[in-house]
Amino acid sequence: MCKMFDVNSPWFYVVTFVGFCVAFWLFISWHQRMPAPAVRQGSGGGKQSRPDTSEHKPAPGAGKHEESSTPPARATAITARPILERKNTAVAAISGAGKTFTMNAVAVHDRTRVERAAPGGPAIPVQTVFLSTHFTYYHPEDQQIDLRPLRDHIEAYFILDAIDRVLTVCGKLIDERMELYRSGRDVGHIIALYIGEHGQLKDRLGESYVQRIADIGDRGRKTRIFIGYIELHSALVAETGGSGAFREKFQTRLVADSVDDRTWKVFTGDQPRVKTPRGFWMSDEGMVAVVEPTSAMITRIAAQHPPTWPRLIDLAAPVSRGETMAKPFHRGETHVSPIATLQNTPDDVFQNVDFTTLARLIKAGLVGETKGLEAACEVHAGKGERYQLARTKLKEALESLDRAEE
Repeated sequence: MCKMFDVNSPWFYVVTFVGFCVAFWLFISWHQRMPAPAVRQGSGGGKQSRPDTSEHKPAPGAGKHEESSTPPARATAITARPILERKNTAVAAISGAGKTFTMNAVAVHDRTRVERAAPGGPAIPVQTVFLSTHFTYYHPEDQQIDLRPLRDHIEAYFILDAIDRVLTVCGKLIDERMELYRSGRDVGHIIALYIGEHGQLKDRLGESYVQRIADIGDRGRKTRIFIGYIELHSALVAETGGSGAFREKFQTRLVADSVDDRTWKVFTGDQPRVKTPRGFWMSDEGMVAVVEPTSAMITRIAAQHPPTWPRLIDLAAPVSRGETMAKPFHRGETHVSPIATLQNTPDDVFQNVDFTTLARLIKAGLVGETKGLEAACEVHAGKGERYQLARTKLKEALESLDRAEE
């Protein structure tokens, strides 16, 4: 036995080699049992890309770089849930977690779906209203979902006085619609409010703002006036009358792991506290994903005829329009002044497409002719009859704009 530990004995080298092999095998076994390394999510810079909706990967524009755990293999897409099913939606996270990106993505998807109160029932249109002091249609760093083509299809208020007036109008509309609701009649189209920076609005507008938010959360869902999205930093437990009241007012609650334990509990119930990768949120039903809207989706909405209902600010006391809504971008960035739109005959297969608006988008360089036609008219480029008819109507609209500019 002593010869085995003699460096001049061949047994010394045999025992050393065997010991090394055993140690190496133990190291490999231990390493394989370690959790997977963190994955760095993308920042979303550059142009919009088409998301892989089948696997619900994190949306590329969801925020800055951050170390996070590997995303779940299966997660439902919150952007695929109709607003009549989702109802009032609250999202809680610290700044920089992608709340605004999620809000804009949800708002666009809410306009692309056909909302119905019952299967086979009539389609219910959605009036999209943004209330946020930080709102912008587009910013290359902070707001990379380009909403500029949708200026005629959404309302955006970022001045405190205008936000206050719009919330007052919503309260009056709820009063009017409640009478219809009690008599069993239709209460009208959906009004969806997308509210950003709740904390700042609360500090600047005071207790009346909190009360009106609570009222919309309570009675609004009966009258199709929803808080389609509200950005929070923590749960409004004390402001809404306790945990039960908060859950009653906000049927859909999304949260990131950056919040405190109480907020996590109020939002998710019994869900275990886990890390939420960027582009994902935890809900009481498990992890959900955000799917970024494509540019084709936005173009399809923009090419439709604008809504005919009055803007909410127009239902309030008179106020300067220039002080309440985002100022227009330069003509080269967005669209020219409104002119008469092309008239569509009742039997027109493209009667829902506003070719004048599509022409403005093309002239502004926001979309190409072929891509714009494919998205707005749902046709494929080629020699097909529908595609050629769409090209003819687009050409007429472009010529009409040229004549108007002369």
